[in-house]
Amino acid sequence: MVKKIFAQTYLWILLLLLYSPIVIIVIYSFTEAKVLGNWTGFSTKLYSSLFTTGAHHSLMNALINTITIALLAATASTLLGSIAAIGIFNLKARSRKAIGFVNSIPILNGDIITGISLFLLFVSLGITQGYTTVVLAHITFCTPYVVLSVLPRLKQMNPNIYEAALDLGATPMQALWKVIIPEIRPGMISGFMLALTLSIDDFAVTVFTIGNQGLETLSTYIYADARKGGLTPELRPLSAIIFVVVLALLVVINYRAGKTKKKDQMCYYVNNMKRIIPAILLLLALTGCYNSGEPRERVLKIYNWADYIGEGVLEDFQAYYKEQTGENIRIVYQTFGIHHRAYAEEAFVATYRHEFRTFSQLHE
Repeated sequence: MVKKIFAQTYLWILLLLLYSPIVIIVIYSFTEAKVLGNWTGFSTKLYSSLFTTGAHHSLMNALINTITIALLAATASTLLGSIAAIGIFNLKARSRKAIGFVNSIPILNGDIITGISLFLLFVSLGITQGYTTVVLAHITFCTPYVVLSVLPRLKQMNPNIYEAALDLGATPMQALWKVIIPEIRPGMISGFMLALTLSIDDFAVTVFTIGNQGLETLSTYIYADARKGGLTPELRPLSAIIFVVVLALLVVINYRAGKTKKKDQMCYYVNNMKRIIPAILLLLALTGCYNSGEPRERVLKIYNWADYIGEGVLEDFQAYYKEQTGENIRIVYQTFGIHHRAYAEEAFVATYRHEFRTFSQLHE
């Protein structure tokens, strides 16, 4: 009981620390106060001012730059990361471990080290810093995260389905597009969302590769605004809008994932029923072989498909058996229609199958 109370208390404290700043920003986005914490009454003026043409041109430009850079970087890194993950997965074990270690280095490195390294690389190559260098830098540090998102999906995949597709006549590109890609699509989506978030959130790598051509992203705009002694009030409604959009995306993704999970569970139940029903039918058939009224060694039960047996054979067998053993035997003979063929392929269950076969050979 004490452990449960402690766990719940810890969870609520953690949620409070994580979400209370966001709640405060959303609340104060509905007031005109320029200083956060000073409530001057409910108002949506900051929202209308945010989208007023020319009122905050630099802020909106920074937002547009941030979104376009993030989309380009996330798309390119998802493509490169997925191809790299497929290549790494098909390497030998030792090579796979070595490349996996190399892939983890940019993740373990600090953002400042990555930013300085890319800055020196662009300078040494004589590349003018600006929009292109920022996109390239974001692709560089986002790609390893996509690789880590796609590799687990490849490990869960049946390794034989690609070869099976080739054996069935598919070209390598068709097998890749129609077999491999659908299997790793959830990992690619996760990698894309992670890359998008990392790109929007980045500051250290961006500030080293943005150059001095006047390009700004949200992170550099907020940094420059803070150095002036305060933050633009319109950043509060902008932050609230971004939070609501991200929250809506998460709800949609989780809803779709839940529907997919329910669909998979339904398919699982249907497949299990397909296996259980024949087992039940077989159990019922075997139960019919049981006779509690008399010893089993005095009964011969024959299950035959249609009437594929000559007239008088069963009666002659009873006489033959009595002649050989001196005992009587009762024959239970059942036939099955064509729809029962799968469950009765001319099979009979009896103790005396050997004697019956011998008699049949003699009768012929």
